[in-house]
Amino acid sequence: MKLNLFFPTLISVVASLCFASIGATYAWYQYRSYVSMNFGGTSIEATKIFQVGLVSDVALDCNKYGLEYERVDGRRVYWVNGSATEKLCEYYLETNGYGTKYLNGVTSGKYSYNQYDEYGRDTFSLKRAPIYCDNYAGSNFPNYDLAKKNDYLHFSLAFRTIIINDESESVSTKKSGIKLTSFKFQHKDNDLNKAVRVHFSNADSSSAFIFNPSSIQDGEDEVGGVLDLCNNGTYDTFTFAGDDYEYIYGESESLGYKSEKTTDGAPLTLSGGDGDCFNAEHVNGAYAIDEDKTVWSTSNYCGSDSVILNNKIISTNEASGIAYFSMDIYLEGWSHAFTNSVLDKAFGCSMEFESI
Repeated sequence: MKLNLFFPTLISVVASLCFASIGATYAWYQYRSYVSMNFGGTSIEATKIFQVGLVSDVALDCNKYGLEYERVDGRRVYWVNGSATEKLCEYYLETNGYGTKYLNGVTSGKYSYNQYDEYGRDTFSLKRAPIYCDNYAGSNFPNYDLAKKNDYLHFSLAFRTIIINDESESVSTKKSGIKLTSFKFQHKDNDLNKAVRVHFSNADSSSAFIFNPSSIQDGEDEVGGVLDLCNNGTYDTFTFAGDDYEYIYGESESLGYKSEKTTDGAPLTLSGGDGDCFNAEHVNGAYAIDEDKTVWSTSNYCGSDSVILNNKIISTNEASGIAYFSMDIYLEGWSHAFTNSVLDKAFGCSMEFESI
């Protein structure tokens, strides 16, 4: 059973970049986004239809967009009849408080596949991008602000198979799984796609992971490091007991500074950066991070081989015959691609799911 859910466009972030800086940096942007989905009741056989629904935290106007409301498994499910237009998607996201016109760079922070808390809940959460010399240094984010809902896109989806016979319709309760069979980018000539991440999480806490569609293999993003957020060409520093030290953004497993101050770096200036906060120089007269003593925390992701080629199951249907899962589509602010190299670039993506 195959659902061409997002083809030609599920989430289409295909607009011009609007310049906006956070603090005194060029490193994170706001991307204007246009979102549309093409659902449609895809026929599987003559007697079966694969349906897709939007799960909403708040009530939606069914009459305005031709939705069919059903209260099931304690959720508000709005079955989509035909295409979910850009206006419907914008309405769904806005009504639930998520991003529509702009996406901001955020970070997952430290995360690994199927990372649950003691209550079986997925520990994934999105945090705001760093601000120049705020209180992250050495703290492993105890005061780390969560990202705002309108910084990213979030969809909660429901899937079911309707069996049609001559006299009635029924929902199939045969156990089946939902998998992702295709993820395609539009505008592949830019680097912005390297910053896109999709977090999948299903209702029964059996599968939760971050998907990096630009990577074939599984990997990880470092979620800690030194940065040039003041855009002067050298890594940011702070003063402690009369000495300057490089400022640590994000999370680390272990941390150490060199025993001698930098002498072969660059002088401190008020300008001179090229906007790439990751590739700056160490400033003379400050203690630099000792990379041999420092281990940055990571956020693990799955690549296309494990998710698509090896048919990773995203969700399975419940007793009601409906499968649920959520998607967070966001721009990982720690990605090296997420800098001035993608200024004025845009991207779009499409996804295809299958029921097995």
